[in-house]
Parts: sequence; C-alpha cells; structure tokens
Amino acid sequence: YRLLRFVRMIKLLRFARVVKLKKIFVKLESYVDFTPAVTSLIGFFKLCVIILFIAHWIACSWHFVAAIQDEVEPETWLTKNSLHHLAWYDRYIASIYWATYTMITVGFGDITPVTRLEKIFSVFTMIVSCAVFAYTMNKINSLLTGLDTTTETYK
Repeated sequence: YRLLRFVRMIKLLRFARVVKLKKIFVKLESYVDFTPAVTSLIGFFKLCVIILFIAHWIACSWHFVAAIQDEVEPETWLTKNSLHHLAWYDRYIASIYWATYTMITVGFGDITPVTRLEKIFSVFTMIVSCAVFAYTMNKINSLLTGLDTTTETYK
C-alpha cells in the first residue's frame, strides 16, 4: 500500500516539466523588445512562479511524509492538528501554510513535525528554503539594480 503511494508521488515529479516554462519566457522575451520596467516586472513574475512551485512541491511532500507514516506512527503532524479527517483541500491549505512560513524563515510553530521522518524532512526543507530565500533576495536585488542602471542610462 505504501509502495503505491510512493509510485503516485513519483508520478507527481512529471510536473517538473514546468521547467520548460523558462524556455517559453526566453522565447517571448527575444521576440518582443520590452522596456526595462516591463522586463523587471516579468522577472519578478517569473520569480513568484518559481517560489509558488517550490512551495507547492514542499507542501505536497510534507503531506506525503505524514501520509506514508499514518499506518506506522500513531501520531503525525496531521493527527496532532486534527487534520487527517478533513477534506484534501483543507489538508493542502495546512501543508502550503507550513511550507510557506518555513520557506520565509518565520516558523510560527503551530504546525510542527512529530515523527522522526517529519523532523528529517523539516531540516531538509529548511536547508532548501535558505537557498531559495537567498536566491530570491539576490534575484530581487538584480532586478532592482538592472532597473536602476537603465534609469541612469536615460539620464
């Protein structure tokens, strides 16, 4: 039964094809000559999409970790927060909430890992989130610097 869940999780990795969106954006930008402000806005939009996809993948993985341990462990983050009997969208909202506040390094602590595997996944997520946070700050800085450079050029 757990193997079937794992196979379904692997099938979700097919959504990694979203990376092809980058090629579409690059082609679009090469066909149209955008102003620097529009180019920065497009860059910010692409950054937001990347962050949302990473948060989605982390949220789905976070739920999956609890779901595969449901039979083995008496208590997971889902059961501790009385979410295991709710509809899938309520569990997804809780998962995306956890993923988002973990990614932005706030860590409210209302949803916490309970099992050993959940704790390991949380540590992994925090490390990945630090990299995503650093990338985000660097990208925003690059966008703003590029916008400022074009402003100086016009002067």
